[in-house]
Amino acid sequence: MAGVDQSLPVDQQCGAWLPILTKRLDAARPRIELLRSYREGDAPLPELTANTRAGWQKFQRESRTNWADSIITSVADRIVPLGIQVAGSTESDEARRAQHIWRDNRMEIIVPEFVRDGLAYSNSYLLVSSEPSDDGPKAIITAEGPQFVYASTDPLRSWIVRAAVKVWRDDDAKVDYAQVWVVGGRTTFWRPARSGGRLRMRTSSRDWQPVEGSFRQISGDIPVYPYQNPGGFGDFEQHLDLINRINRGILQRITTTAMQAFRQRALQRKEQQPGYGTKDDDEGDDDVDYTEVFEYAPGALWELPEGWNVWESTYTDITPMLTASKDDLRELAGVTRTPLPMLIPDGANQSAMGATQMASGLYFKARERLAVAKITLAAAMLKAMRVEGVEPSGTIQILCEDPERVTLTEKYAAAAQAKTAGESWKSIQRNILGRSPDQIRQDAQDHAAEQLAAALLSGSAPQPASARTQ
Repeated sequence: MAGVDQSLPVDQQCGAWLPILTKRLDAARPRIELLRSYREGDAPLPELTANTRAGWQKFQRESRTNWADSIITSVADRIVPLGIQVAGSTESDEARRAQHIWRDNRMEIIVPEFVRDGLAYSNSYLLVSSEPSDDGPKAIITAEGPQFVYASTDPLRSWIVRAAVKVWRDDDAKVDYAQVWVVGGRTTFWRPARSGGRLRMRTSSRDWQPVEGSFRQISGDIPVYPYQNPGGFGDFEQHLDLINRINRGILQRITTTAMQAFRQRALQRKEQQPGYGTKDDDEGDDDVDYTEVFEYAPGALWELPEGWNVWESTYTDITPMLTASKDDLRELAGVTRTPLPMLIPDGANQSAMGATQMASGLYFKARERLAVAKITLAAAMLKAMRVEGVEPSGTIQILCEDPERVTLTEKYAAAAQAKTAGESWKSIQRNILGRSPDQIRQDAQDHAAEQLAAALLSGSAPQPASARTQ
């Protein structure tokens, strides 16, 4: 297994895995950095010619649009966790304990970060650790990006982690740290911080030293839980060439517009026409003061000698450039299954059938990513509960919004259709509106109270039994 002798003591296995994992982490970093530049709107500058002047670099920067973020956001906004249940219940003691872990770890913040990293880089991680408290060990769940975490997984079962590493830098102490997990234990290593930023540091080196007394035995699986994007690529990774083409088209348009804003003019004369000189030009046939003839004013008219005319450069129509850019954006929307209005706010020219098909593609894509994310979240929550000494009696399930119905408009439109089809209100609340059992009960109580208040106001409230017999 990658040259690591499984018969070695666990702490020595950590040391044997360290150079292997850090080398793989460094090998993946150039790809991660490239995708991160697109995600942050800092894509490589589109090029014009080899001798482009430095003055045009501003136009190059202005020609970039953060298409990658729009592609990621369209899916991430459809992955919305609602809560957690254990063994089919949201009210049992173990379910409430899981809900407390979810709340204490601010999972409403952790989950979007975890999902967005996975969509952008094709993989991300949840790390479960612990810290002491007065009530015993407390589970800590964090989202980790592939810039600083790498996990070696089983080639046939990608959810099983054989070994993992996390690296980080303490800027104040000028020290780099690496923590390595193997089955049965973990060890922390350190080295003096090298030059270069935290995001660009090379982690593979021979100067790592184990932190004295850092080895800890761990039971169960390795507490690093990977998300792997279906297909093995980031959501926009296979379309970088198309994004570059769009940015280059925008650059050509804005530079053309800027250059033709100052249209060139020249004087033309017929052949054999006498020269056109100045007062100081002895060779000119006429002495002309240009400052008088070509007075620059909005209402000025220039009188030219016979046989002379003014030439002006022609205007370049940029409509074909705009059309080409829109066609490229439609292609990008199609191949990434991103709704066209997210890339082109004015989607008036999109047909209803095309919009429906594109929306369906987005829902299928989001549902596929959500299925993977829910499994990873459930595994991390199971580990977190065990850290706090709770063994669930049944399956942990992460409750999420249906990707097809996230907004209130979408939910109530589907609810109206389901009501017309004869589905019960409780079923609509549970399966379409996505309400929790507590919310459903509260809604029933509120509805009963409203009915009672209305009955009292109308005087049709039921009388007590003693009053009816009198």
